[in-house]
Amino acid sequence: MSQKHKDLFGQVLVALVTPMTSEGEVDWDATEKHLDYVISNGADGVVITGTTGETSTLTDAEKIQLVRVGKSVAAGRAKIITGGGANETAHALQLYKASEEAGADGVMIVT
Repeated sequence: MSQKHKDLFGQVLVALVTPMTSEGEVDWDATEKHLDYVISNGADGVVITGTTGETSTLTDAEKIQLVRVGKSVAAGRAKIITGGGANETAHALQLYKASEEAGADGVMIVT
């Protein structure tokens, strides 16, 4: 891999889980702590709302809020990549655009 590509997102990317409360809601405090932990321990980037992040169980608003929280916690220390997509191409594109507007540094597209 060329140095240019290594520098794009770094070398250590972590696919995050999305912590949930016992009521099935996103646990925002635990999410912030988890993000800070992986970034503080060397992650160059994190994948938020990928398949590991329970994306199929989240609302669109929760997905976008996770990107915002990720950007806030990362505070320039790591790249934020969003993933997950949707069953409909147009919907997936809307989510990726909204994620970009929320601050995502990149998207992971799974087909």
